This record gives sequence, structure tokens and C-alpha cells, in this order.
Amino acid sequence: MATVSLGKIAFKYRGAYSASDTYASQDIVTYLGSSYVCTVDNTTGTDPLNTSNWSQFAAGIDPSNLSVGSLVAFDGTSFVDIPVGNVGDVLTVGAQGMPAFGLSGNRPALRVKALSKCRGFSNYSTFCIMEDGSVRAWGANGVYQLGIGATTSNRTYPSTVAFPNGAPAIEKLFNDYYNNTYAIDANGGFWAWGGNDYGTIGMGVINTDVYTPLCVTAINDIQNSLYGKQVVKVATKISADQYESTHVLCTDGTVHACGYNAYGQLGDGSTTDKYWYSQINIINNIVDLQAGRGRYTAVFALNASGEVYSWGNGGGNILGHGSTSNLTIPNKIATLNGINIVSMSVAGEHACFLADNGDLYAVGENTTYGNLGTGDTIDRLTPVLVATDVAQVYAMGVSSSGRRTYIVKTDGSLWACGSNVYSGLGVDATTTHYANFAPCLKTEDDGVTTSPMTGVVDLSPSGNATPTVILKDANNICWGLGYNATGVLGNGNNLSTSTYFRPVLIHRRSVVDFGLSGPESAMISQFLLDDGQLYISGSGGNNQNTDDDADNWFVPGPVIF
Repeated sequence: MATVSLGKIAFKYRGAYSASDTYASQDIVTYLGSSYVCTVDNTTGTDPLNTSNWSQFAAGIDPSNLSVGSLVAFDGTSFVDIPVGNVGDVLTVGAQGMPAFGLSGNRPALRVKALSKCRGFSNYSTFCIMEDGSVRAWGANGVYQLGIGATTSNRTYPSTVAFPNGAPAIEKLFNDYYNNTYAIDANGGFWAWGGNDYGTIGMGVINTDVYTPLCVTAINDIQNSLYGKQVVKVATKISADQYESTHVLCTDGTVHACGYNAYGQLGDGSTTDKYWYSQINIINNIVDLQAGRGRYTAVFALNASGEVYSWGNGGGNILGHGSTSNLTIPNKIATLNGINIVSMSVAGEHACFLADNGDLYAVGENTTYGNLGTGDTIDRLTPVLVATDVAQVYAMGVSSSGRRTYIVKTDGSLWACGSNVYSGLGVDATTTHYANFAPCLKTEDDGVTTSPMTGVVDLSPSGNATPTVILKDANNICWGLGYNATGVLGNGNNLSTSTYFRPVLIHRRSVVDFGLSGPESAMISQFLLDDGQLYISGSGGNNQNTDDDADNWFVPGPVIF
């Protein structure tokens, strides 16, 4: 992988060599007028002339002017002591190429604030929001999804997305798999860029790509229902079907949609594509909005009263109304009447609904793998109770080989059901599927002992048929499970499968946000640390990890801004 030199900042001066002292790797000593660095740990009684344990650092130059125990750097002519910085300082490189600690408060453009939200897929591109409200993007750019101008060239380094001068700071980012990237600014303004097949940008035309961010809520046209609105969420899709529609939720509880409409997913009573945003008038007071697949889109809306509406493609029995028919207008799911639903999770062919009392209901495709958690492999056309004492739910998968559901119980334990391909459930290595929810396991530090995965606070499963899962526990430590051919799990190798959850190799660092993106052949994981650093592991084939030599990263490495 590419590296950036900050000087030999990990070297510690131990004074003159002593045969009775024990030295560790990267300790520096003075010996016979020169400096030597220890290359192995636990070295005692072997003098620096022994090349198996030592290497000459600088001939005829020693750091004897420094205090023993100093952290040192070498500028080519002399040794320099690096003073210890204060909490919150940033390590910088000065004009002479020497490292030093400085105040972090004056460098907001170099620290990450938030990651883009997607459903386990993205089109080989990576995005993040910086602390100054700007957006950086890198990776694939074949349909202008990076927003950096009229070029389709990939970026191997973080590039600034070209918002117009004076644009408000960006607060949220969303990206779909195929074409588009979306942003919401601090004033609720809604921005879109990338491909515009089927009118997914919502600017009144089709097949006209958008090279840089366009503020859709600022387009004053009578046909644009988003004009003057404040947007709070985009319902990103879970697959790569390429026939895209866009659904957004506004702060006033209204839902607006545009784009592909062959299955009635725009909710306007027709199957006609729309190139402007149009408000879905039947529903209001909406507090959450989710969508399933890209082309065969089923859409779900949750209102403030705990009622769920669905419409669009009825394939996979997902809509919950007792049939597989498509619906061109939102219909309330009658089976959930009287149940106060507080959250939803929608996959490609099944959906889950969590009530305020911890009861979990599921509906949709269940054949073969039992991904609904009903104990059988029978499809359900209306929601049924499948679990209790549930705090969080994550329904994932598009195809039959990838359908699965994860739940976090109120006690923080993690459970899963459905397809266990690539051991993606974390239950065992051999069983093909679980039709009942089973407890997920983790591997302890000894690499052998397993125990229940507990203390889970957040989960990011991949949306594809080869499952990968990253989670964070109550100690802000990240764990990984499942398919790992690109090194996406960040555990130091690219073995195809990790059977049980294992710590990501930044597990001693505090992670505040994380996520998975990319298809299975080019998947990466992202970890935002509490000091604003962004670490990435996984595929380098499309420059998603800012690696210009296309090497995969098997342990998380820092993104250099």
C-alpha cells in the first residue's frame, strides 16, 4: 500500500548500549560513536554489531545530546527530540520535513465528521463529510458520481466535491449503488449529482448527467414539489438493478419521489416515470422512509402514530397486504393496526417492523433459508410476530442466497437467522441456514474460545449475497464477520471466511462511526475514529481505499487528506 513518511517518530533513545539492558524493536542506542537501532524485541547481551538483532542507524552520528527515553526523529544530519503533544493535538510535518504536534482546532478540513450512508452497496466510490462541512470523494467516477466536474476519471486520493461557493455546510450524505450521490446541507437543502437515467436527479429531464452538486430544493419550478422544502432523509436502495427511483423525506413529514416507476414505486397511482419530484399526497406525518431493491422497488413509510404504509413492487410477498400484486398508491398494512411500530428494516424481498414493546414482526420471502425467523421456510404475505425483547433489527439481502436478518436484543446480545453462506450469521461454520433466531458468537483473544456476541450497539451488514458484517460494541470496539476475500474485515488476512466475530485490528481505538460499501468483489470497510481520522480496509481495485497501486488493505489504514 502507499505510505506517507512522517519521520522516524517511533524511535526511542535508550542511551549508551549496555549488555545488561533488554532492548525492544526500534530502540536506538549509542555504540562506538555511531547510532544503532534494535530490530527485534527482547534483546539482551547481543551488541549492536550483531546484524541479526541490530542495524546501524547513522554512521558517526549518535543522539547523545538527547535525554534518555526521548522520542526522536532524524533529519539526515542530526537527531531531534519530539516533544510530547497535548490531547487533541495533530501530528504535522513542518517546513523542514520534521514532525511536530500542533493544535487541531485550525485544521477542520483534514478531519472527518461523518460518513456517507448506504445500504451495503455503492458503485466503487467512497465519500465522507469533513468538519468544515466540505465533502471529499474518491474511487470510481464513471457516471460523475464523485461530483468533481466534467470528468469520468477515477480519483486515487480524496478530492473536494465541487459545491458552489457559499453553499451551506453539508450535514448528511447518501449514495445509491449505481448512479447517484445525495447530500443534505445545514439548512435542509437537498443536493444531487451523478447519472440521471430515468430522471433520478429530479430536474425535469432525463439522460443528462450532473457533474457537480445541484440543489434540487432551490429549483423554482411549478412541477418541482421539493422547491423550498427541507429534506431530512433519502431512502437508499439495497441492490444494483440500475433502474432507479429516488424517495426523500422532508422535515414536514411529506414524502416526494421521482424517476423509474414501472411498478408504481412513485406512489402517484400510475406506472409512468417522472422527471420532477412529486409529493405522495396520500401519506403525511411520516417519520421514517425505507425502500428495498433498485428496480423492483417496494417502499415503506412509518408515520408518527406508528402506522406503516407500503407500495410499489409486490414481488417476494414483501408489501404485507396479503398478495403479491403491485401497488401504485400507499396502503396501510392492516395486520399492524393497533401495534405501535417505532422502526423498520427493509431488504430486497422481506421486511421487519419493530414495536415499542420490543415485539418484532416480519413479512415476505422466506423460502429455503427461513430469513423471517418463523422456524420454517414458508413465505408470509402479512406480518407475523417472530421475536420479542428486540431493540434493533437489520433485514438484509436481495437474492435467495443472501437473505438474512440480524436482531439486537434489549440485553445487547446479537441473534441472526436466514442464509449462513460464508458463515455470515456467526452461528457456526457448517449449517446452511437457520429458520429460528440463533445467538451469534465471537472469538476471544486466544483465537480459539467462543462466547456470545454481547454489548452490541450498532451493526453494518453488507447487502449482497456474500455477507460481511461489521459491528460496534459498547466499548466502541469494532468486530467483523463473514466474507473476507478483499480483506474487508481488517483482521490481517484475506481468508475467504471468518466464522465468528473477531476484532478489527484497530480494536483498541475508539470508533464513532463505521460502514461497509462496494459490491462483494470490491468491498471496503470504513472506520471513523474519535480524533477525526478515517481508516479503511478492503479492496484497492477501484481506488476506494486511496491506494494508487490497487493493492487490498488487510488491516485498516489511514486515509490521508
